[in-house]
Amino acid sequence: MLTSLSQHLPTIIGATIVFSLVLLVVAKQVRDRKNHKSGCGCGCSHCPNSDSCHPH
Repeated sequence: MLTSLSQHLPTIIGATIVFSLVLLVVAKQVRDRKNHKSGCGCGCSHCPNSDSCHPH
């Protein structure tokens, strides 16, 4: 058991890092959505989809 764990340790660590990064990105997107921030980074004055981002 211990040898199997030590053989797969780099894979486990790498998967944990990737999963953590994905979780941080999703959490930021949820937080930005709750604060009514746009995801594109530009102004919404000429955007055809501004009603879906910022409902009136």
